[in-house]
Amino acid sequence: MTATAKQITQNPVPSLEAIEGSHTPQGLREIRAMLGDERHTPKHVYTQVLSERERTILCFAAGLKRTDIDKPFSQLSYEQRDALRKAVLELDEIVKAFTSANAMAPAKFYQGAKRTVTSGHFDPANQLPKQH
Repeated sequence: MTATAKQITQNPVPSLEAIEGSHTPQGLREIRAMLGDERHTPKHVYTQVLSERERTILCFAAGLKRTDIDKPFSQLSYEQRDALRKAVLELDEIVKAFTSANAMAPAKFYQGAKRTVTSGHFDPANQLPKQH
C-alpha cells in the first residue's frame, strides 16, 4: 500500500473545526435577523395580513370547520396548520395553472356566460358587478 493510501485509510474524514474568533459579516447578520423576523411567519400572515374573507377561503380549502376560522393561529393544532399549509400550496398550483394557460383575463372567464345581476351595480366598462 502506498503512503497516500495509508494516510487516507487512517484518517478518512477530515475534521472541520470552527475558526476561533471568526467574524460574521454584517450582511449575513442582517439576513439572519430578517429570517427571524415575526413578519416572516405563517402566524403573522394568517393573523395580520389575510382578511377574514381570505382566511375563510383558506380554511375552506383546508377542510377546516367554520369554528376554526375565528381561532388565532396559535390555537390551531399541528394537523390544522398542516392542512392550511397544504391548502396554500394547492391554491398556488391552481393560480399557476390558470396563469400559465394565459387564462386569467376577465374576458376569458366571462365569455359565453349569461349576464345576470343579483346585487350591486353593473359596471359595463369591466362587465362585472361592483361590490360594496
